[in-house]
Amino acid sequence: MDDHRPDPRLLSALRAELAAFVNAAGARRVLPAVFRLGLPGGHRGRDQVAVPEESGFDSGLRADLVERCLEEVMTRDEGRLLLPWLTRGGDLVAHDVDVAWAAAAREGFGRHGLAFPGFYVVTRRGWMNLESSLVTAERVRRRRRTARG
Repeated sequence: MDDHRPDPRLLSALRAELAAFVNAAGARRVLPAVFRLGLPGGHRGRDQVAVPEESGFDSGLRADLVERCLEEVMTRDEGRLLLPWLTRGGDLVAHDVDVAWAAAAREGFGRHGLAFPGFYVVTRRGWMNLESSLVTAERVRRRRRTARG
């Protein structure tokens, strides 16, 4: 497969995650950052695990949490798409919390000897691959549908 063309399974999963996140967020103005691991768009709790960001987290604790999340998800189903991502409010640009969790995810995957699939950030406005956005600005923005008369 061409390195510049994303996996259609991944794109479908990210679209489903974006829709689920927007629906769950509703009209709330403040949305906390939540690290997620597993299948984007999947059933929360069954297909993915989540860790809400807390102010006391440091890089070592985040990496330990990612490692534990990987252990939990890998025992459930070994053949599925396994992706790390962060859901949060705000603009679709890299924030400090995104970079911190991306580094932790890279470390956690490394501890398990797994290839790192990239790190995604999902907001109401779309999603981006933080790993490639630093180089190619890969972003997908959500478009609002307009009513047609």
